[in-house]
Formats: sequence, structure tokens, C-alpha cells
Amino acid sequence: MKITKEILAHKILEYLNRRITANDLAIWAEDAMVEGDYQEKYFSIIADALAAIGAIDVKGFELPISFYLNILVKLDYLTIFGLEPKTEKNNELVYA
Repeated sequence: MKITKEILAHKILEYLNRRITANDLAIWAEDAMVEGDYQEKYFSIIADALAAIGAIDVKGFELPISFYLNILVKLDYLTIFGLEPKTEKNNELVYA
């Protein structure tokens, strides 16, 4: 089975929404790495994400939520809005 950005994003969202455990996600990632057939356009993102996720079942190794959110951003599933200073001279911050 080809691992696409949609499949990876779906698994990450299942984990973040507590539909699957970290151990389940790690096992899936390990199996997906063995498969090794990734969507070409997102090959490096998928490969790097699976390698890190596959290690979360190792005792003492955890990935922060920001890791998963960053992967979703790279896969074009999530947009993060930051803060930028106004062009005026006061120091107020506004949403970008």
C-alpha cells in the first residue's frame, strides 16, 4: 500500500484525537516504514515523520504535540497564524 499524505495525516489526527494510542501509532509507523512506498511529492516529509513516530514506543522517548502539528503543516493540513507587529510605532501585536 502506498503511504500518502492523507493516510499519514489521518493517523496523526486519530492519535491527537485519542482514537488510537501512541503504541498503536508507533506500530503503524513501523509497518509503514517496512512498506517503504511513499507519495513521491511528500517522500521526505513522510519518511522523516514515520522514522520519528516509529520510535515513540521506546521507553523514555516522546514527541511533543508541536511535532505532530508541524507535520500537519508540512502536509498542508493545518495553517498556523502567528503574530506580527503593526507598522505603526506602538508595540501592539495583531494577528497576521
